[in-house]
Amino acid sequence: MGAATPIMALSAFLADAARSSNWQDTFDIALPKPANRAELHAAVKTALAFPVGPAEQSFDSLPLVCREQRAELVTGLSQEVWQALFRVACRDIESCLAQLCSIEGRGQMIVLAQKLKGLGKTFAAPRLAAVAGSLERSGPEFDAAGLIKLLAETGSATVAALSGK
Repeated sequence: MGAATPIMALSAFLADAARSSNWQDTFDIALPKPANRAELHAAVKTALAFPVGPAEQSFDSLPLVCREQRAELVTGLSQEVWQALFRVACRDIESCLAQLCSIEGRGQMIVLAQKLKGLGKTFAAPRLAAVAGSLERSGPEFDAAGLIKLLAETGSATVAALSGK
């Protein structure tokens, strides 16, 4: 497989929170209009770091948790609410990983990879999002076992990072 091309959305519709979550599940990078210089710069930086095909990529350069994104996410939320959201996210990640290691169908694998990619994007975990996205984009001819193992390791490390362990 060759390099993957990230899909970026820049739209006024993203300003609406309900619509934004749908767009962020569809696009690799989604920015609401008007985007300021810092937001646009961050989006371009994310696009440039977008992973390439499964056989060619290294995920080590991506952080488990992006501190800057995490700081932006917690703004306006109480510590109690934020911790509750992290607990739910960690349970969801662990649940997906357990299911991923026990399934055989490619369709189910793709659905779980998509969910893990979404969790990674939502909770500022770029390495989890990238590894899951790579599994999601892998072709049927690709042997996914190594990537599933990497995703399990990345997911476990992400859960530890998110929960402060």
